[in-house]
Amino acid sequence: MIQVLAVEDDPMVMDITCKYIESVPGFQVAARAGSGDEARSLMEAGGIDLIILDIFMPGINGVDFLGELRASGNLVDVIFLTAAKDTGMINRAIKLGLFDYLIKPFSYERYKEAME
Repeated sequence: MIQVLAVEDDPMVMDITCKYIESVPGFQVAARAGSGDEARSLMEAGGIDLIILDIFMPGINGVDFLGELRASGNLVDVIFLTAAKDTGMINRAIKLGLFDYLIKPFSYERYKEAME
């Protein structure tokens, strides 16, 4: 079972994200975080195989959080779910090893494709 950390500051989007995660066979929500700072603490505990990550959040943004992960040697897979269409941020994230990204709103089919 792939253990997923969902990081999203909007509670409604978080609920949808977690329902989508749980609907894909082999994936399970291991933890939820409402900010990059909270996600950082959860990652220190270990056991996460995949992060579904928003870019714009309170505190540290998703791209900087991904940069911190990589700087510490953590190569966990990361998928961005974001309303951001800022190609500069997305390109920076890709250079940091972003696995995939989805621009909100996205279809369930596209979400499932990214997860699989």
